[in-house]
Amino acid sequence: MKDVKGTSRDVRGGSGHIIAGERALHSIPGAGRTSLPPRADDGSTDTRPQALLAFERSSPTHPASKARAVRARFGWSLTRYFWHLHRAIDTPEGLMFDPDLCRKLNEERLSAQILRAQAHLKAI
Repeated sequence: MKDVKGTSRDVRGGSGHIIAGERALHSIPGAGRTSLPPRADDGSTDTRPQALLAFERSSPTHPASKARAVRARFGWSLTRYFWHLHRAIDTPEGLMFDPDLCRKLNEERLSAQILRAQAHLKAI
């Protein structure tokens, strides 16, 4: 990062890692890494919204069971799975594949957003 005088300087975060500067990406552990795409039953990669929605339709509902199933099928944590699932329900392919499930998941997402906003307003 350039300071006012035009010289390069580093900005260190709380852990001492460089977070800005010429060496920023090389100094932050895990920087530049991406998650692996989901695995299809045949071992190939499958990132289609249809695959995620089909899994969501048939997956267990108990959080611990769902976490194990997601880890076995996709190799992801639940957080990463829901991130991909929420992207899938916003795609035209996802809406065409299972409109009822997409509508249900959108309603659940909106309800959670409203509850978070209300909790935030109460805390103020």
